[in-house]
Amino acid sequence: MLTMAVLKLSEDLENIFNEKSKILKATTQDSDKKEFYEVIEEHGTNLKEISKKLESLTTHLQKQSLKLLDSSLVEINKLKYAHSKEIIDYTKSLYIPRSIDKNAITLFALLNYFQKKYVFKNFILHFDDESFQKKLPWEKIELNVKLNNLPHLLGIRGERSLDGSVCRAKPRKFLDGVLFQWVLMEALGEFVVDFEKLSVIPWMWQTMVMPTYILPKEAIKRQNSKLNADLIFIKRVLDSREYAYHVVCLKQEDADSFTFISQFPITTQRAARVFEMFDLRKAYYDFYKSKKKTPISSGRAGLAQKSQDRFSNP
Repeated sequence: MLTMAVLKLSEDLENIFNEKSKILKATTQDSDKKEFYEVIEEHGTNLKEISKKLESLTTHLQKQSLKLLDSSLVEINKLKYAHSKEIIDYTKSLYIPRSIDKNAITLFALLNYFQKKYVFKNFILHFDDESFQKKLPWEKIELNVKLNNLPHLLGIRGERSLDGSVCRAKPRKFLDGVLFQWVLMEALGEFVVDFEKLSVIPWMWQTMVMPTYILPKEAIKRQNSKLNADLIFIKRVLDSREYAYHVVCLKQEDADSFTFISQFPITTQRAARVFEMFDLRKAYYDFYKSKKKTPISSGRAGLAQKSQDRFSNP
């Protein structure tokens, strides 16, 4: 359709050129017999019509170009959606010890996965008291997850200003870049993504429902770690040459409401780090000392559609 419009415009432009040539020729021929203004008056109407026609053709061509662009964008977005859906399905299928291959996904699809898995759903963990070696302060906890949590889980942190306050602009800018797709896996720009953290994003829920340890904040060895968390879930990773542990850290927002603050793997080469960072003797739950395989009540770790906006800033 655009090609036809261009051909039509070329034909009309040729006609316009011929018409103008006639006018100029008439002006030259008649200049000896008439005053110049009389020639202009005689051919002025034709010039106005030609100008209007040219303007109309230009507008028509612009509309056709926009229609073609819109249809192209629609097709591109359909392909992106289909690709994103495939990546989400791929990511959902990754259980410990399988991890993400960064070359197999896009940041936009990872964001969609996180949104569908955690932001759009309510997760409530109901604890089985008989599984714990030390009594928990909560019978259950609810995960209140926001899209803004994702940059922190990938290692994108706020920067400190000269007065020591934390500026959150960088994580927000990263999130905007992923949403509008000017920050890409192969074009991160100013951002530095922790690809070890990215590779184990799918493990978070498994680590929380089948942990090896559940620790209070008092179990953090402050002399060895700057970790800031109120509840820590640690999963021993078996059958993996790369990772020995996976850690998920939650921050308390309200009485029994928590959100993700960080998550990271511990490599097999640095497996001793888990003992350097945490005093496991203070664990609420220790799989090796428990009579049950999970501290979560059977069938009660539920999820439901969220009834309120989870896109607010943390």
